[in-house]
Amino acid sequence: MMKRLLFLFIGLNLCFFSASAQESGAQGLHPAFVRAFQTGEVITLTPIMAPQVELHLPEQEGIYNRTQAVVILKNFLTSHQIRSFSLLHQGMGGPDAFYFIGVAQGDEPYRVYVFQKNTADGPVIQEIRIDYQ
Repeated sequence: MMKRLLFLFIGLNLCFFSASAQESGAQGLHPAFVRAFQTGEVITLTPIMAPQVELHLPEQEGIYNRTQAVVILKNFLTSHQIRSFSLLHQGMGGPDAFYFIGVAQGDEPYRVYVFQKNTADGPVIQEIRIDYQ
């Protein structure tokens, strides 16, 4: 009986928190991000990037202004022949923060992590991490 009550309690909490996430403005990964990885047109990411973006790439990492981040990301996508991106998982990283995990296919498969935060102007990308899979 106690196990059933415990499972019921946990299930109700998961439903409540899931509904809360949707009501608080939880949004999916911006379609421009997926298109940028598929086409290499990274310049389209400029409006949806935070003023300062944290990049973690296999050969380079740091905090860059959005213009620098776009150039660095473009160079990476070009040099590694990234052709596709598939979203695998997404979730909440805080009250107005969301994370996305995907796979990019190029000369090798890469695991891609994106941290996005909702602001008054809409969602902005604050961090992009690309690791060898």
